[in-house]
Amino acid sequence: MHLKRVRLLPEQYPTKIHFPFNLDIFCETTDLVLASPIPFFVGENGTGKSTFLQAISNRCRIHLWKDNDRCTLEANPYEELPL
Repeated sequence: MHLKRVRLLPEQYPTKIHFPFNLDIFCETTDLVLASPIPFFVGENGTGKSTFLQAISNRCRIHLWKDNDRCTLEANPYEELPL
C-alpha cells in the first residue's frame, strides 16, 4: 500500500482542546502529500508523530499489534487475548 496524500478534517474533530486533537499536527495541518513510498516523520517528543501514524493506520484498517489495550474489529485466532 502506498498512500499519496493524507487529508485532515479539523472541522470534524469531536474537540479541539483535548489530546490528541489539540496537537499542532492536527490543528495546523489540513493536507500532507507523501511524495515518496518511504516517508520519514521527524519531530520532538510529544508532537504527535506516533499518534498521527496510528490515526492513519486506523483509517486504513491496519491493525497495530501492541502489548496492551488490544482492540480489533474481528477476532484473530493467532493472538492470545488476556482473560
